[in-house]
Amino acid sequence: MTAEGISKMKRRAEILARPIENSQVNNISIELLVFKLAEERYGIEIKHIREVYPLKDYTPLPCTPSFIFGLINIRRKIIAILDLKSFFNLSMETKGEKKIVILENNTKSFALVTDGIVGIERPATQSLQPALPTLTGVKQEFLQGITNDGIVVLDGHKLLTSKQLVVDEIMELS
Repeated sequence: MTAEGISKMKRRAEILARPIENSQVNNISIELLVFKLAEERYGIEIKHIREVYPLKDYTPLPCTPSFIFGLINIRRKIIAILDLKSFFNLSMETKGEKKIVILENNTKSFALVTDGIVGIERPATQSLQPALPTLTGVKQEFLQGITNDGIVVLDGHKLLTSKQLVVDEIMELS
């Protein structure tokens, strides 16, 4: 390698070795799917979402916890639908067209029923405010932060791995 080539490599290494400046950190953003629940806006990172689907032809499940909305068959796969409004003790009043957001990881998938999709937002990660100390209970556990625009960002990973959202009780029929 020539002296000029070595010099270019050293300059490149020096540039890459520089610490990240605060202005660069503030530009890092997350991509959220924003949806409505009881007139509030919630968001979940896109990386946890498989798809959005209209709520139609679902089957309600009797004798299950109130947050189990029902089951839906999407392309020959049965998916449980959870109602976060019931789970978070939010107002059950509904406005808008219901859609389901299907969350998925390597081992689990389920859908969340929403009061409508707002769109995609890309807030800077540094702009997320920590959870408010006044929030208690279930909401606090699944909260990743709140954006400057008031979007409540839910932690998709915690939702997908929560033991509280698993219904494993077997009922005997008599």
